[in-house]
Amino acid sequence: MKNILLVISLLRLGVHAQAQTPVLAHKVVHGPDSTRYNFLVTGEGFTAAQLSRLEAGVDTLSVRMFRTTPFKEYKNFFNFHLIKLASPDSGLVHPATAPNDVMPPYFPTNCFDTRLDYAGVHNMSFMYNAVAWNAMIATYYPGWDNYIHFLNTPGAQAHGGFGTGLVMALPNLIQAFHTTTLHELGHAMGGLADEYWINTFPVGRPNRDTTKNPGLVKWKNWIGSNGVGIDSFGTVGNTVHYRPTPTCRMRSVASPFCAVCIEG
Repeated sequence: MKNILLVISLLRLGVHAQAQTPVLAHKVVHGPDSTRYNFLVTGEGFTAAQLSRLEAGVDTLSVRMFRTTPFKEYKNFFNFHLIKLASPDSGLVHPATAPNDVMPPYFPTNCFDTRLDYAGVHNMSFMYNAVAWNAMIATYYPGWDNYIHFLNTPGAQAHGGFGTGLVMALPNLIQAFHTTTLHELGHAMGGLADEYWINTFPVGRPNRDTTKNPGLVKWKNWIGSNGVGIDSFGTVGNTVHYRPTPTCRMRSVASPFCAVCIEG
């Protein structure tokens, strides 16, 4: 099932000229698209001179992804495709409206009018011309299974991600970026919940529960192996929330996925 782009849940019709014609590149091909899981990568805020950074991001992400369990075990089942489109200006619009935002305002022209500071959060973006993005992917690669949308941010400290698909900042090719991306793929592909805060994800996700009964908890079949137990990590009202382990990539991006999330 295709994932729907979270940042276009509210659409605004904007008109931003596309500086160049999009170009489709098949970056990693392990077999026919019809029998593979196909990632489509797009970008925002990369000028023609910066598109090589976008391509390098795809290359480095795929290498790191295929070194990481559970992706490495299924490496040959994934393809990566990239739509390259140069932006008139470098970077994203940054209105500097988020609390404690130390970056100066910045108002470039880009292809899809993507802006930072959405909902008062500096590293959360919103694509105000999502109609143009949807039209582009429908024309150049409609057969995607999941997407990764890289953002060329005006400051390296603005990296992060959220989504049902995946929207990620690409300030530079640093390890934190790639580990964060793998965490976000846990949401996008595995339906996993965060394990570091009580958020709006349903407790029905495979790595979250509100019971500590070892016979009823969702990961009961893993208890006692590979460090899996029932670890409490937050309370809302009278409800305690539990996760399988105190260390997992869904809690800390530097940790490996736990056994439950690998299978999730």
